[in-house]
Amino acid sequence: MLVVIRLSVHADATLWDTNGHPATIAEGQHWYVIGDEDCRYPPFFDAALARNAAIRRDVSLFYFDESIDSAPCCGPKPEFDLARLTAEDYVGVPIAIQADALAQLGSIRPQHGEAAIYDLLLRAAAAGMVIDRAADTEVRRSRARTTAPQALRERAVQSWAEAAGHALDVLPDPVRSALQLRVRFNAGIPPPPLTIAIAHHDAPKAPGRDDAHWLQALLAGLSSPADLDQPLRVIAHEAAARGVVGPGFGSVPVRIIGSASNYPSVTAQFNTLWRNCETEHLVLIANAYPSSADWPWWALLSFSLQQDVGIVNALVADAAGNIEGAVSREQLRDAYADASTPSVRPQPLDALKRFHCEWPIGASRVLAIRRSVLEEVQGLDEGLPLLLSTLDLNLKLRMLGYRSVTTPHAPFTAPSALAGEPLAPSAVAIFFARWQEILARRNWL
Repeated sequence: MLVVIRLSVHADATLWDTNGHPATIAEGQHWYVIGDEDCRYPPFFDAALARNAAIRRDVSLFYFDESIDSAPCCGPKPEFDLARLTAEDYVGVPIAIQADALAQLGSIRPQHGEAAIYDLLLRAAAAGMVIDRAADTEVRRSRARTTAPQALRERAVQSWAEAAGHALDVLPDPVRSALQLRVRFNAGIPPPPLTIAIAHHDAPKAPGRDDAHWLQALLAGLSSPADLDQPLRVIAHEAAARGVVGPGFGSVPVRIIGSASNYPSVTAQFNTLWRNCETEHLVLIANAYPSSADWPWWALLSFSLQQDVGIVNALVADAAGNIEGAVSREQLRDAYADASTPSVRPQPLDALKRFHCEWPIGASRVLAIRRSVLEEVQGLDEGLPLLLSTLDLNLKLRMLGYRSVTTPHAPFTAPSALAGEPLAPSAVAIFFARWQEILARRNWL
């Protein structure tokens, strides 16, 4: 029988037992449930935790949904996502952690104050512990939980980054009370050589705009900041470079390869391009250009330089703010469960959470990846359309143990309105047949 010990965490990051005494953490197979004074647990809570622990023996830490008395439905919390956790304190309390795991982590660290549980989650993830949402259990609260102050979360994320060996600055998100990560280069850690590989996506063009228009907009934004002393390399497919005179545009040299007749699909162009690149770090782009005055490659490199990250996906929106091919994990599971044929429709940017997340939110017209990673999986599947081929690539890399990250801080604009892309039933059938065992497992995606 599972032994459950309930504790309460105070604002000063001290743990107290149900008798009002300071808690002593001991090793063992029992579980500690850490909440705050406002958590009200349902009668079946311990039994539900025991059931989850028996089913998911690999999990060291569970977290739970919360409902507020004044709100009929708060909705489920997102599934565990380390990239999103570094941006947003969405897990909170209560959590249930196996006693040996809590002892291994050295309990919570009082110096992090109100962000002590947030810091514990980051350290548990860094230690390789499996963290999961217990989807069948909800805890009641009289009021909404207050998230940890941003300054304390910044310190916790900075501590996590330093312990993981990541040279990152933690900055406030300009849109929400969230955090963003930015790679930090210095004399000891120089920026790596980077190649921008440009493919051609045969999509409808806006009136009066030809293929060269978006390429010129892209090249115009390639000038690197002063603190990036490595020159950029640009390689482009012939179809993408059509209308650009000579081997380059302005001061940016462009190496042109391929032929439109030989490489008709974007996935085939991507494979040709990366195999012709001479650098380890790459950004693959098809018909998109930076939509921010800030240099967008920072946000991509901030994740692609982390060795446990296999692929970084950028968001591509049209002028109306719609994201191309926006597909959530839940939508993909639902499509698989219903055996239906999804049609990829753009969604408003505001409808999607503007946080880092470990899932390719849309069709990856822009992605950062390492050449060695592409070699490991032999590139993209040229038998699938763009959306499914990039989803397939993300899933392959996740299966190999890499993280797959989407960042909102590298925004790109498509050269024309995004009307959506119906997917051929044959392509969907191939994709689902390949990933049927994975798609059937709720806790894997």
